[in-house]
Amino acid sequence: MMDNRHFDRISLDPAVMGGKACIRGTRVTIGRIVSQIGAGETIEELLVDYPYIEREDIMQALQFAAWLAQGHTAALVDMNMAYRWAAMPTSRGIEAIHWAEIGPGNAPDNEIMNYARSKRYAVLTNDLDFRTVPALTAASAPSVVQIRNADVRPEKLLDPVVNTLVKFSDDIEKGALVTIAINKVRIHILPIT
Repeated sequence: MMDNRHFDRISLDPAVMGGKACIRGTRVTIGRIVSQIGAGETIEELLVDYPYIEREDIMQALQFAAWLAQGHTAALVDMNMAYRWAAMPTSRGIEAIHWAEIGPGNAPDNEIMNYARSKRYAVLTNDLDFRTVPALTAASAPSVVQIRNADVRPEKLLDPVVNTLVKFSDDIEKGALVTIAINKVRIHILPIT
């Protein structure tokens, strides 16, 4: 199964269709494509109805819908976290990518947050500033999972972090600020008003 960092034909833009997942920059939502196919329309008929999309767009729309239905949590690991965090176990429904694979190490917070929002990632960080971005902007995404511990090595915290991501996956998918401290987890649903 494809993970969402490979959905290059899917766009999520808050200014287009209310932020719903759409075919690469169009106003054709993934939900529309899946609904049409569910109603019995063929891929060939969709290509006639929407001549500005391609077969690969439709296939990726179906893969994206399947990925969402499986309840995966996807994490964008911040530069201040060890690269090893990107190896979180997919067997427990967690997929992760480190920012070092995507952008520059000195990227501003808003660039990382915008990327996470567009790809439906939760940001995994030890940076206290990331917690303030959704609060100041009243944003409902992306979720921020903040580890508040001096020792942030994966071998020390992987189980509690993965357990938290799995336990609160529905809230994280909708938008939340999650703080993981020693023996304590706090969660605030976004937006914070």
